[in-house]
Amino acid sequence: TYLSGTFVTDILQDRHDNDVFWIGTNDSGLKRFKNGELVSFTEDNGLASNSVLKILEDHRQHLWIGSQDGISRLSKEDLNAFAGGKKSSIECTAFGFSDGLKSLECRLGARNSAIKTFNGELWFGTRKGIAVVNPEKVYINKYAPPVLIKEVVFNYEVIPPEQTGRSFKGLKDL
Repeated sequence: TYLSGTFVTDILQDRHDNDVFWIGTNDSGLKRFKNGELVSFTEDNGLASNSVLKILEDHRQHLWIGSQDGISRLSKEDLNAFAGGKKSSIECTAFGFSDGLKSLECRLGARNSAIKTFNGELWFGTRKGIAVVNPEKVYINKYAPPVLIKEVVFNYEVIPPEQTGRSFKGLKDL
């Protein structure tokens, strides 16, 4: 048996490859079952959480995972490259409180606690209501914003920007 002793939480047949099944587990990460081979994806490989409670697929070849630690997005291309030995880790985008989730913990057990609607929205049941994700409107800014330092203060004393090389008592090498 492939998953003997593993608590399986969800199974999703791939929309583009009927030979692929994505399997969620309570504490053993995400699994890909294809042609009799089982590949595991865990936190050690880059997964945001080993708790994979619900799995949905959007139309852009991404899997969306509802877990006890929030919602995350994975590229199927990236997962398949890892499974094929072409990558040593996976990229996972995790979404949490700062992204608008009221609760990180998605629901387990209810048959439709995660669904994809006709218009492509992904609905995840959480402990504090429904989290709705529209994959078309998710934008990830991978660039850090420019930083402008307007003032430097040390021991309540403002250091003028034109002053360099000045030493202060108690200030060690920076």
